[in-house]
Amino acid sequence: MRLLLVKFILFSAIAVNAQEKSIKSLQLDLGITHSSLQDPIFSPLVYRGTGFSFGLEFLDQKEQRNHSIILNISSQQLNSSLNPASITTIQNTVVSLDYNFTKLIGGKKWKYFLGGGIYNFVAGRNIEFILEDEVALDLFSSLNLVASTKRVFGDRHHISATLSYPLVSYVVGRMRVPRDFSQEVFSSIADDADNLPVGSILRSGGFLTITDFIDLRAAIIYGYRISGHWCLGLTYQFRYYQYPKFLDVKNGSSQYSATITYIF
Repeated sequence: MRLLLVKFILFSAIAVNAQEKSIKSLQLDLGITHSSLQDPIFSPLVYRGTGFSFGLEFLDQKEQRNHSIILNISSQQLNSSLNPASITTIQNTVVSLDYNFTKLIGGKKWKYFLGGGIYNFVAGRNIEFILEDEVALDLFSSLNLVASTKRVFGDRHHISATLSYPLVSYVVGRMRVPRDFSQEVFSSIADDADNLPVGSILRSGGFLTITDFIDLRAAIIYGYRISGHWCLGLTYQFRYYQYPKFLDVKNGSSQYSATITYIF
């Protein structure tokens, strides 16, 4: 009886350890991003363009949960889609940092996960008019609801999809006057142009809820495992965000990437 009890305890410990085993991976994304932007503070026109994108993702997976940290950088030169003769251009540079945590909620062949995340986003735009340049900024952090699903076909093919939407967001640079920041920020810059008032800039933001701030993000990922440690893949990502600045800013983008992943 004691021997059976010892065997049961050992078996349970092994089962728990096996269940808790995590798979860690580091993924590099290289691709292109196509963006459409309307910022009516500076122009009523819609500007579109395509440029490069770069991403780096760390993923820690277990049977019951997933952790991920994703850095993404992209840059595009945008031109007017309504008036091709316009010489106004917008250099749009985007940096985002995304953390997600999801837990398994069900599924057999397809596994379904639900959780949350923290998303940080900066888009800096240099708008080149005929006589002068203007600078615009979208800067926000959000607490997101995240849902995902994934499936493994055989031993080598992996397909997953993720959907994310903000519940509440802290947005910097919403205009109290028809410029990007409050009078406090402009006064600080005017007093000392070489000393960027980071604290004043961050304090100039405000909270927007799910009814005021739209930031829909979706991704579809395919991976092919070529060995025990390496995986090649393709990723499509879509995003659309809209929020009231002085007027509504609207930005939509599609990103196509080739990926290479190292599995620890």
